Amino acid sequence: MVGRLSRARPSNAFENDARIRDMATTQLAQDGLEGLTLGNVARNLGMSHTAMTKRYDDLDDLLCDLWVHVGQPQIDRILTWVFAEVERLSDPTSVSQSSVEPTIFRKTKEKSVMLELLVLAPTRPKLRTCVRDAFEERLGDTLRTDPVAAVKVVFLFAVVLGVQAELRTTQAHQELLVAVLSEVITAMAEPGEVVELPKVDASHMGRYAFDTGDERRDRILLSCLENVSSHGLVGTTTKAIARVAGVSEGLIFSMFDSKTDVFFEATALQSKLGYQANLDFVMSLNEKHGTGVGNAILIREWLSPRLSKFRAALLEEIRLTWHDVDLWRRIQNVKQELVSDVRLAGKKASLTPLERAVQVVTLAVPIGIYIVGEVLPEAVGLPFSVVTLPVFRD
Repeated sequence: MVGRLSRARPSNAFENDARIRDMATTQLAQDGLEGLTLGNVARNLGMSHTAMTKRYDDLDDLLCDLWVHVGQPQIDRILTWVFAEVERLSDPTSVSQSSVEPTIFRKTKEKSVMLELLVLAPTRPKLRTCVRDAFEERLGDTLRTDPVAAVKVVFLFAVVLGVQAELRTTQAHQELLVAVLSEVITAMAEPGEVVELPKVDASHMGRYAFDTGDERRDRILLSCLENVSSHGLVGTTTKAIARVAGVSEGLIFSMFDSKTDVFFEATALQSKLGYQANLDFVMSLNEKHGTGVGNAILIREWLSPRLSKFRAALLEEIRLTWHDVDLWRRIQNVKQELVSDVRLAGKKASLTPLERAVQVVTLAVPIGIYIVGEVLPEAVGLPFSVVTLPVFRD
């Protein structure tokens, strides 16, 4: 058990444990980590703060308990289905029999908490250990003994996670999403090839030198990213940002309204600096190696250990948009500005429901891979060409 819950306790204590988890689940799903404290949970349940501290050492203890009782069961359900699908793919007579559960993308507070915990894990060491241990227990043997099956499991799992993350802020027809996912699974049934991927120069990924014209502002922005990637936005203070940047806290408040504004400007600049470089990189990979191998290389680089802090900051940005509509709109505006210059002439202004579903699944792949990179680091060595060659055809 987690924290102090393993101690001998009266039977009614278990009922209170369930009430606490339910309240914490609701608060984390609705308000994110910013709205979850031991005190808030106790107050909303009419319990004393002492009753909470007798159960949990700290907030991270509660998060680990939520992982064990809420997040991990959701993961287990997804992985049970994923393993069944991968096993089905090995039987040629059953490939056309889609078994995608219609409810797989249905929103629930339990799924929301699962996602919250997964994206919080990179910046919460105790939670990260709980999550990684669970994934190692469930997937470790498959990764070591059957890498071909493992890569199919990991890829399909990443797609499902990514779509669920996208649906926190995006609307899409669930039946069409299921249809698109079924097409991905059908493509995965085709025999893929284990290709030895070439080494490439991807040093530009996650490393962008800011040049706003104000050297002190640049240092503040970089310091913010460094702090958030290690401690999350909740665990980052303007005092810590100022210390790493070598400036006064007062200077930060003379330039920005809040630490959230600092983080938004830093991630927006990072997106602008990286967008064209990454686009050129992807096009170069596809032209030189073909789309299938190119995407395998791209996934390998996304999973690289050196990008851990970059992934952590990006996942934190995504998490914040789930609970801050204004921030989500600001980030969407930045993305729209970035893609406006590379749209094909004559492209339709609006997407059909099916095109929208395809777009959601496409955008979901990197998000899911970023999550996998943090909770299952061993995945970086898997032969992703096995799935990318049939799924991403030239």
